[in-house]
Order: sequence, then C-alpha cells, then structure tokens
Amino acid sequence: MVLRRHDGFFLGALVWNYGMTSFGALPLTVLAWKLGWVPPKVALGIAVALCLTLPVLLYRLSWRIWLALYYACLPEQLPANGARDTDTDD
Repeated sequence: MVLRRHDGFFLGALVWNYGMTSFGALPLTVLAWKLGWVPPKVALGIAVALCLTLPVLLYRLSWRIWLALYYACLPEQLPANGARDTDTDD
C-alpha cells in the first residue's frame, strides 16, 4: 500500500509518540520519585533516558496507531475501499 498524503500527515504519529512518552512513561518516573522509590537524581536520569530512547522505540507503534485511527475515521480512503485519485501528489 502506497501512503501518499499531503503535508503534515506525519504529525499524527508524532502526536501519538509524544503523548505515549510524556503522558505514559514520564508520570511513572515522577510517581516513583514522589513515593521515595528512587532518589531525585536517579529519577532525573531515568526521565532523560526515557525521553531519548522511548520515541525511537515507539516510532513504528505510533505510526500503526495513527494509521489505524485515521482509516477507522475515514475508511473510504483505503485503496481497497475505492480511494479517490485526488489523494495523490501526481
């Protein structure tokens, strides 16, 4: 399946990736620090490590979630469902 979308289509995956990192993993680090499970410097190190590695690891998953949501909302855009030729950049 060829994915040809206009400018800004990649932003959906970016938002999912950012959301999973900032609202999924980082609050757990803050919670571990607030509950006293890890000292502040260790929590900061974990948070920085998560911010640098998690987006790379979640890249493919965030694209899958974004495409699933996009095509769930606009199923007529799928090639098997008769996508229009107006979606191409040709």
